[in-house]
Amino acid sequence: MTPGGGTIAAFGLKYQYMATVEQFLQHLRDSPELIARTTLVVEPVVVGPDGADDDIVDFGFLTDGEATHHFQVKASLEPSRNPLQPAPAREALRRLVTHNASSAVLYTNKPLSPDLLSGAIVAVDPPTQPGITSFTWPAGPGGDASTSPDRRPRITVDARPLRAVRDSIANLVREFRKQRGRSQGVITCSLLVPIMLDRVFGAASGSDPSRIEALDLLEMAAMPDPRIAKVAGGFDWGLPIAGIPNYVSTVPRVDYLSQIRQAFPSDISSAPPRVVLVGHTGTGKSVIASDYCHLDAVAYEFMCWVDCRDAEFIEAQIVNHVQQLTGGAFAPDQDAAAVFTGILGRRSGPWLLVLDGVEQRSDIDQYLPSRGHGVVLVTSTNSLNWWPGAQIINVGEFSSQEAIDCFAAYSGV
Repeated sequence: MTPGGGTIAAFGLKYQYMATVEQFLQHLRDSPELIARTTLVVEPVVVGPDGADDDIVDFGFLTDGEATHHFQVKASLEPSRNPLQPAPAREALRRLVTHNASSAVLYTNKPLSPDLLSGAIVAVDPPTQPGITSFTWPAGPGGDASTSPDRRPRITVDARPLRAVRDSIANLVREFRKQRGRSQGVITCSLLVPIMLDRVFGAASGSDPSRIEALDLLEMAAMPDPRIAKVAGGFDWGLPIAGIPNYVSTVPRVDYLSQIRQAFPSDISSAPPRVVLVGHTGTGKSVIASDYCHLDAVAYEFMCWVDCRDAEFIEAQIVNHVQQLTGGAFAPDQDAAAVFTGILGRRSGPWLLVLDGVEQRSDIDQYLPSRGHGVVLVTSTNSLNWWPGAQIINVGEFSSQEAIDCFAAYSGV
């Protein structure tokens, strides 16, 4: 399947905002003495040599109001097929170096093309993360010997999957929460990632101020647990994910979200693991599944949500997913189940398949791939006769603390 323009654009924005949050938090961690004087600016208006506005800077850092770091982000949904070529790299760096910042970085998930790599030099300073390599380019703009080494622009190649970037942001959040004596649970820190990304999205879209003070962002990272529950419970998770319900959860069920994540290994095997959320009607299984989709959206190439409450309509939804995944290349006489499982088995992934409201296993067996780089999440009121090896998670009523948080959310206290 060839991704559509909307998919490509959405990925590019998501990658840019994740890079923004991660790079800024790393900068604050490495320069704590500057925190009170530092500002993140998203999509800043910079003026080119001709006096015209230039949109080359995607995000930057200010110290005492003066620009110190400028970043331009180039991302690809399929980086291995779209290496960074010399011409676009030269143009981006040419525009970056015309603006007065001590550090100019072209940040990308694309590998350098052979022509560009042959002229690039690996930066001597150690990488900030495994999978990240920074280069200088002597033949590029600002890269020659006339520029002092510490001011030469960089091309930084980040080969990590988005899941690793998400985990890196969560770990940075954990470091700052530890300094403030806040809880440092995995899900707590992970919940703060989309909340911070939403703040950057607001700055980029113009709905919020484009400048974010470092102290304000770190205050968000140190948010108390009850406040996280209140914000995340009514959170719209930023940009919507196509086909995934956006249920309003008054309180995120952190324990269940943690169990789901632990059941889905980061290195997914060839046999997709299966998790089944079971419980009485009204215990919030679908909401938990939806929250997990939004919480871990960056970890998956794509997600498929199938409403299985009426077994007669399952196949129609599968056909719709097949059409989306094949760009409409699906004939009416084809076996939808076979085509669907074949696609999931062949895609590099990782992918997430959610089957919501299943009455019995036989309703969905034909739609489950036996192989593939993905995971399967099922919700059901039926606790019996699931697959051997599937992890069953029993979803109960609210705990006492969750009930208190729910009451507080509804009452506005």
